[in-house]
Amino acid sequence: DRIFQHATVHINYTTYDLQREQDIIHPSMGKADILVYTPSDSAQSSSPYPWTYAQVLGIYHANIYTPGHSRPQRVEFLHVRWFETDTTWASGSEVRRLERLRFVSWTSSDAFGFVNPAHVIRACHLLPAFQHQRTHEYLPIHTAYRHLDGDWRYFYVNR
Repeated sequence: DRIFQHATVHINYTTYDLQREQDIIHPSMGKADILVYTPSDSAQSSSPYPWTYAQVLGIYHANIYTPGHSRPQRVEFLHVRWFETDTTWASGSEVRRLERLRFVSWTSSDAFGFVNPAHVIRACHLLPAFQHQRTHEYLPIHTAYRHLDGDWRYFYVNR
């Protein structure tokens, strides 16, 4: 009957040279962007990649009683706000441009969600597209913002 909130989550990953590393996700300190493994039906997905970007809003766990267990099981989850690829922007090595993202609009049922931390590939660094300014397009003005001026309209994926 309780959900416990945490300040950080540690994500273990393997580097390209097969070394073990760890990312720390800390939403209140600005380290909140993640890369999540999300295999999808290629007919539905506009992205050629089996991952999606998200911003972590909260880190939680709950002790859940499941059928067949006499003791509660710890279930960890992340509350996230999803990004989507800007399909109007040409990107990639052929055009020498970084991939551009934007938040999923609040009118979509896919704007927010929950993620198992085991599905996080690693933290990522997204660069705000400063030249496009901020907008209230992705969330209405009456909701709680991290910034009163709204969200950045676009982000570039720093690879």
